[in-house]
Amino acid sequence: MPAGESPVYEAKYGLNRQSARLITICLAFCVLMIVLPAPLWARIFVVGFAGLGVLIVAAASLTRRTALRVDAAGVSLRQSPLQPGSAVFYPWEDIEKLLIWQYQRLVYVGVQRREGAAPLPRRAGPTARAALAATSPGIPQETAATAVAANGWVLDPQRLADAVAHFAPAVDVLDTISGRPLKPRPRLRPPDPLA
Repeated sequence: MPAGESPVYEAKYGLNRQSARLITICLAFCVLMIVLPAPLWARIFVVGFAGLGVLIVAAASLTRRTALRVDAAGVSLRQSPLQPGSAVFYPWEDIEKLLIWQYQRLVYVGVQRREGAAPLPRRAGPTARAALAATSPGIPQETAATAVAANGWVLDPQRLADAVAHFAPAVDVLDTISGRPLKPRPRLRPPDPLA
């Protein structure tokens, strides 16, 4: 980890390339429907639907809520910036490893918990289990149930690995996209002013 950088890793929801692209596409649909000839009902429907999309993405971006936080106490993950109760905290003693995987274009981060850890606060129903199996091939279902998609925020896998190694050296970070564990960067010490 570079000198002067905090070992805490925190990723927040915010305006990024992903959300800016989505807002631009929705606004383009609105402009096209206003400029091109179309029936009134189609204009109202498309402008309303695309406008609602702009509002939802902008609201999610402006919350600046924490999506992922790694600190001395453990790991916090938030599945949605618009749902206050969607944040879940996992203490280090319950964590065996963190997994990173990709489904289509979305990157996911999940917590593989140790055997004997307290049960998850929410149980997934049959529909949710089917969705987890589809979006998390090769990932244990219990781990997939803890996952958050890096959607509306940017994941820095190296900073994640650095923070985990700093606070919980026994916990691995496995990048299933590349198939290898992520190793922390060597710690750099600031130059000694007395030398």
